[in-house]
Amino acid sequence: MIVLEPTAAPSPAGDPPGVDAAVRTRGLTKVYAGRAAVDHLDLVVPRGRISGFVGPNGAGKTTTLRMLLGLVRPTGGGGEVLGGDIADPAAYLPRVGALIEGPAFYPQLSGRANLQVLATLGGFSKARVDEVLEVVDLRDRAGDAFRSYSLGMKQRLGVAAALLPRPDLLVLDEPTNGLDPQGIIDTRAMLRSFREQGITVLVSSHLLAELEHVADWLVLIDRGRLAFQGPIADLLAGRTASLLVAGESAADLEVIAAVARGLGHSARVVDGHVHIDEAAIAADLNRAAMRAGVTLTEITVQRATLEESFLAVTGGVQQ
Repeated sequence: MIVLEPTAAPSPAGDPPGVDAAVRTRGLTKVYAGRAAVDHLDLVVPRGRISGFVGPNGAGKTTTLRMLLGLVRPTGGGGEVLGGDIADPAAYLPRVGALIEGPAFYPQLSGRANLQVLATLGGFSKARVDEVLEVVDLRDRAGDAFRSYSLGMKQRLGVAAALLPRPDLLVLDEPTNGLDPQGIIDTRAMLRSFREQGITVLVSSHLLAELEHVADWLVLIDRGRLAFQGPIADLLAGRTASLLVAGESAADLEVIAAVARGLGHSARVVDGHVHIDEAAIAADLNRAAMRAGVTLTEITVQRATLEESFLAVTGGVQQ
């Protein structure tokens, strides 16, 4: 078990040093029926990176995205998207692609026909339809009715629709929802390819392990407030790695735990191993165990995961 100490979130004051922001908010607030769904949120999304937007259910993620996309009017505060004021979304929305809360298409029309309708409505070139179908790997099924698509295919068609305007900013809400392992791997590769093209990607997701694989930057909110933002490595840094230790027999476990406590560290026996709160004592533990007549057969360092760091910052709130 990783032992994590909750840390207070930094209080943002302007953009972080060296960050060119594609999205920036200041005091962004949305109140429903006397309750703040988003509460004085100061967030920064760096240009040209993949940013993960995470938080427990009900934390205000979708409400925030809707305010950025001009779908919901803020109660207070403000911000900019691609240099345009969020009070005037028409100034920047032509450069934004978005997939929020699942795609909506005509079930009887083919994937290609659905995109052609959207291209016509948006004033985009019909040639763009086949380009985005290629990007999301749906060319072979483009002629099939949308209603025949699997959930993963429907998600990919939604991403294709978001790509029609050749966006500078791509906002995706739970893009891996319902995907099988291969679909998730394919989505990772697709997101990385967008970053390589210089597109800023903002991904809202509850799959923290997936964000750890693909995101450069993390914005974490809890109960509508900013809990953390910055490089994922910064969130993981400083989290104490622990040790998972075993001996030659079950009787050795309590001896090992007592030795660890004698070295001034927390230790407990769980499922045939001793969990110790500090990895840096491995060498001292090994020597002390030998003096106690115990041979260690396993010493494994367990490093903090993004999910554990998330739970530490939010005080253990489950999603």
